[in-house]
Order: sequence, then structure tokens, then C-alpha cells
Amino acid sequence: MKIILIVLSVILAGVIGTGGYFIYSLTGQIDDLETDLAQSFDGLENTLNETAGRLAEADDGLHEELVLTNDALDGTKLSLTQYTETAGGRFTEIERDILGANFQISNLQTITEDTQSVIDSSVLQSRELYDKVHEAIVTISDGTHLLGSGFLVDESYTGNTTPIDSNMIVTAYHVVEGMTTIYITLQDGTTYHGVFMAGSKEADIAFLSYSFGSGPDLEIPDLPSVDLVDSRSVNVGDPVFIIGSPGDDEESRLLGLEGTITTGVISQINRAATIGEIRTANLLQFDAAVNFGNSGSPLFNANGDVIGVVIARISPIIGDGIGMAVTSNMIQKIAKCIGAFRGGSSGHPTIEYKYPWSGITAADISPEDVVTSNNIIVSGAKVTGISEPAMGGIEVNDIITMIDNREVNNSDEFYSFLAEYYAPGDSITLEIIRGEEELSVTLELQEKP
Repeated sequence: MKIILIVLSVILAGVIGTGGYFIYSLTGQIDDLETDLAQSFDGLENTLNETAGRLAEADDGLHEELVLTNDALDGTKLSLTQYTETAGGRFTEIERDILGANFQISNLQTITEDTQSVIDSSVLQSRELYDKVHEAIVTISDGTHLLGSGFLVDESYTGNTTPIDSNMIVTAYHVVEGMTTIYITLQDGTTYHGVFMAGSKEADIAFLSYSFGSGPDLEIPDLPSVDLVDSRSVNVGDPVFIIGSPGDDEESRLLGLEGTITTGVISQINRAATIGEIRTANLLQFDAAVNFGNSGSPLFNANGDVIGVVIARISPIIGDGIGMAVTSNMIQKIAKCIGAFRGGSSGHPTIEYKYPWSGITAADISPEDVVTSNNIIVSGAKVTGISEPAMGGIEVNDIITMIDNREVNNSDEFYSFLAEYYAPGDSITLEIIRGEEELSVTLELQEKP
């Protein structure tokens, strides 16, 4: 037992000794650990303080960056707002322009459609007018050479109540002047002899009758004709067309140009022109194409009625597109002398129209005349020569301003009014300016020698 107690005591002493050492050692380790922890805490605190300092500095920089960024964003926002407003206004303008363009396109389309309709209508009208009148157009030749063109009119224009023929042919006087053999060829090739009935070299108008055989008294068929209208209704700008046989001699037959239609407008009225040695007045100026062989062709209005007969074109050297036609009123005026001469008798007499003559040669007022008058005299016909029947009443350099109640603006109108409205034996009153005086002179027209 005693031995057991001794063993237990030894063991307990060993354990206590060992435990004491262990506790001592553990205490040392704990002290070391506390020291390390304290140092670690100090280091961590220092690190945290440094980090906090750096974060504070970073926060200040970040704040500045944010401020700058916000300022930039505000500027950008303002720019975007201004751009948006500007762009919005521009877009509105563009939208308005697009709407306007669409409207213009719509109008243009409507105008195009209307124009096409007018063109189609014009083409159709030209075709209808051609169909209406072309059979009354004839070609005039001597059997070998083309002389010109002509057209058929009803003989009722002569005023004769018992006409010999149902129709007669109108052409230009120079086409048949001096001809002894005349052939009249219709559009279908049917050909007749032509006989001179009446005419005026001054007016450049001739009337022909026609027959099957060599004599004019043989019965012939009633052929289509065209109508004459009052040419005083013609105005500048009116549409016109011509049907005739342009060409010359063999060339026209080779090309087959008979029945050619050309179109244009009235360029001016009351013209006078010297053709050859003859001063012809009361002319219509037009721009429809005229060529050799067109002399004697009818000048039609838009209704297909004759307003004149083509007598000339101005040389292209002087001016292109300038044609001249004697008025339909002059045609009817000369036709009346045929009926008056016949008085219902038979036969085909040759009649020369008596052209009225004043004995006055006139010219247009010059710019020098206008300036000399201090622009008081700006229109009228200036007298450049006088002879019978004007002797004693008119003086050279007088300015004619009126014929009866018709205002005279130039020399063409002076000659045209005499041809249009008067005949030999008629008395006319001229209003004139002589120097600073205004005078009235009366004279009696005679037949032009």
C-alpha cells in the first residue's frame, strides 16, 4: 500500500512538474501571441488609416471628376437640346419643303396631263381640220412644171344670184400671170383645164374656172369647197395652218409633197410688202412654213375657214418664218367685181380688179422724226412723195394720223386701210400734222395706173 502511495506521489509530482512547465510555456506563448496581436492590430490600424487617407484623397479627386463630368454632361445636354430644337425646326422646314414639292409634283403631273390632253386634242383637231378641207386644195401647173397651189370656193362670194359654175378657184396672181395653158389637179389626181376669170396684180389674187375639155362651157361636177370669213376678226397670236404643194418642178412630183399641211400663228396684221416690183398691202404675216409651190395656198384659222391666200415668204437671208398672205376680205372684195361684171350673163370674161390709189407715197416715222417732235409725234405715216390725186392737198413730210375714223400708226396701215376699205371714186378725209398744225385734207381716190 505504502508502495502504491509512493508511486502515486512520484507520478503526481511528475505530472505537476510537467504541468507547471507546460503552464509556464503556455503563458509565454500567450504573451507572445498578445504581443503579435497588438503589433498586428497596430499595423492593421496604420494600414486602415493609410487606406482611409488614400480613400479620402481618392474621394476628393473622384468628386472633382464627377463635377467635371456633370458639367460636361450639362453642356452636352444643352448642346443636344439646342441641336434638337434646331434639327426639329429644320425637320419641320424639310417636311414643309417635301409637302410643297409633293404639291408641285402633283401640279406638274396635272399640268402634264392637261398639256398632253391639249396636245392630243390639237393633233386630233389638226387631223379633223385636214380631213374637212384638204379635198378643196388643188395643184396648179402648166402640164410640165408646178406653178403653185389654189383652193375651191363657192361662186356665191361673187354676189351673182345666177352663177355659171358652182365653184371657182382662188390662187395668187403671180402663179398664173401670163399663162395660156393651166391645169388644175385635185388631191385624188383628177385634173381639169383652168381658165383665168379675174384678178388683181396689185393684190396678187386671181380667180380661175375649170372644165373637163378645152372649153370652159362643158358641164363639170360640183367639187368640195372651203369657206371665207371676215379677216378683220383675225388677231396676232391666232393659230393658223396651210395646206398646199411645196416643192419645185420635178422635185415636188418625185417627193410627192402635194397636200402638205404646216402650222403656225399670226405674227402681225395690216402688213405691206414689196414683192417683185409691186407694193402689196393688207397682208397677214404668219410663221407657218412656206416653200416654193405654196403660193396660192389657203391660210386657214383654227376652225378651218380661209382667212387669206399665201402669196410670199421673206427670204431666209432676211428672216426665217416670215410668210405673207392677202386677206380673205380682199379675196371677197375682188370676187364681188366678178358678179357685178357678169350681171347674170353667160361666159367667162377676164376681169382686172381696179385698185384704189391715193397718189401718196408714205414711209414709217423715223426715230429722228420722233425726237425732233419732242416725242409728241410717235406714230403715223410720213408722206415722202405726192402725185395725182393728192396734188394740192398734201405736202411732203406731212404726218398722216387718221383715215376717216381709223387711226394710222404706220405706212403699212395706211396702204392696208386703203386696200381693205376703199375703191376708186371713194372720197377720204386724212387727218395730218404739218409742223405744229393739225389739218384735215379730203381727196378722191382714183384707179391705180
